[in-house]
Amino acid sequence: TPQEISEWLPKIQKLDSVAEKTFIFANNHWRGQAVSTIRQLRVMLD
Repeated sequence: TPQEISEWLPKIQKLDSVAEKTFIFANNHWRGQAVSTIRQLRVMLD
C-alpha cells in the first residue's frame, strides 16, 4: 500500500544521502506487485 511504502521513505532518503549509489529491491510475490511497488516508490522519491 502507499502507506507502507511511505514508511520506508525516510530510511531510503537517509541512506541515499550518504551512499554513492542506492539500490532498492522489492519482493515479487505471486501477484507480481514488485513493479507497481517500485513505480510508486519512485514517484514518492522524485
